[in-house]
Amino acid sequence: MAQPSSTVESHAAERATGTTCWRAHPAQRRPVATAAALAAVAALAVATALLAEDWFWGAVAAFALLLALNRFFLPSRFEMAADALILKHPLWDERIAWNAVSRFAFDDSAGLLSSSVRPSRFRRGGLLVQFDGPARAEQIRQRLPATALVVDRTPRRSA
Repeated sequence: MAQPSSTVESHAAERATGTTCWRAHPAQRRPVATAAALAAVAALAVATALLAEDWFWGAVAAFALLLALNRFFLPSRFEMAADALILKHPLWDERIAWNAVSRFAFDDSAGLLSSSVRPSRFRRGGLLVQFDGPARAEQIRQRLPATALVVDRTPRRSA
């Protein structure tokens, strides 16, 4: 069976540079959720336009909602370099150094790398990493400092 092009590109980049790279695009991976999100955006935009009695405000609402959901609709590229994890997104880039990570909470689809041991509702949490497969969390865990707190929230399968 042929591998998807993003996986082939990922393996080629790993061999060439020594960094591990992958691409995450939740909207492409989850078509039902994508359709539901687009329907909700459209319904809220129409409701805003009707309430404001001006289609301009409906368009503004649609734009604001799509901007708020950009991590779902736009693809992200992740690179695990020797010194940091790097997120390359169409709207911005982010990085977190491995030695700055003090907490890694994850489930089967994503993880949060944080420089704070305690989660907070009021502070920016850290770097959200979307996984492309089940082994990605373990690859990240191996790069963390020994003092980092690891919180595994992966659902356990009963035997």
